[in-house]
Amino acid sequence: MLAILSVAGLGLAAHSVEYKQFVLNTVSRDMGLAGSLSFTVLNGGSIEYSGGSVSVAPGDFIEIVISDTDLEARLWIGVDGWIDIEDLDVVEVRVNGITVVAGDEIEADSIRVDVDGMTSSLEVFVTSSTNGWTLFTFNGTSLINGNDNSDILLSGARPGPGSALNINIEPSSQYASGTASTAYVNGTEVPEFSPIGLVALALAGLLILVKGLRAGYGRSAGLGAQSLRVRLRGLAGVG
Repeated sequence: MLAILSVAGLGLAAHSVEYKQFVLNTVSRDMGLAGSLSFTVLNGGSIEYSGGSVSVAPGDFIEIVISDTDLEARLWIGVDGWIDIEDLDVVEVRVNGITVVAGDEIEADSIRVDVDGMTSSLEVFVTSSTNGWTLFTFNGTSLINGNDNSDILLSGARPGPGSALNINIEPSSQYASGTASTAYVNGTEVPEFSPIGLVALALAGLLILVKGLRAGYGRSAGLGAQSLRVRLRGLAGVG
């Protein structure tokens, strides 16, 4: 029982990890983006759209609501906060709460944002309507590598420590990497444990179990010796 409770406790600790690295690379499949990114500007620049451009300054708070399924988009956010956006379809862009772009395609570069304070509900998805070569790794585990038509969804995509958010979608090939909070394949959530984590968890549980058995053996041996001494004293008294 001790081992089971301890392993459960370790599982809870592992569950506190929020973002896991991923790589999703496909050929001739339907990859799309949906959701939002919000961040504060550190180095100002401009956001281009069909009707002109919008200048942003340090301290401005930007919210980008994305809906892009036309197989043509680039979204890069480095670990240092520099962004590069091309041909990204947006529902709207808000600067300090005011909508400045709606229902358009945007481009942006030379803007640096606060990655640590970023919030993301961005989803990267590949639909099951198309079949093609697929490489998908999540949290250090290779889940798909070969011809496949699985429905894949990554939720909360964003840059993370040592991992830029890199999304490049073209009709012939689609690539996305970065970190995400959760992943789903055909509607089933991918487990959070990596193979290394599972091995470590199993070894920790085994170690606790062995210690418990040793402690139990020691108590049993002590009780056995005490019982033997009592019996010997009894025999000595009878003699």
